[in-house]
Amino acid sequence: MAKFPSSDDEGGAGGRRKLTDEEVESAFTELSHQFAQESLTGPRDYVAREEEEPFIPPDPGPVASTDPFLNLGWILLAGGLLVILASLVFWPGAPRAFHIGVSVGVLAGGAILTWRMPSHKKSDDDDTGAVV
Repeated sequence: MAKFPSSDDEGGAGGRRKLTDEEVESAFTELSHQFAQESLTGPRDYVAREEEEPFIPPDPGPVASTDPFLNLGWILLAGGLLVILASLVFWPGAPRAFHIGVSVGVLAGGAILTWRMPSHKKSDDDDTGAVV
């Protein structure tokens, strides 16, 4: 703790004397060092411990479907809609048979996707939510 001169030394009015700037500066420096040593550590003072083995994420599953019939349904539905839109913009005089054929393809793609939808929900009774 900072040591202040006793009130006996050069006692002024009321038993207190005025401290010099050097005394105030040294007392402040000593108090600030003491506070810094005794203060609590903050979040930036935390040092993470090294883990024994690094985290290796599991291999992700396939991104695309492996069912070719399901892929055909998506290609017919989405591709057909894009072809109709592009033909309306870039080929306004397309024959009626072209639009009818592409529309049949879009309907066939929608029918395939509807037919391939699961008929019931998987019942995982032990499922507790997300896996972390």
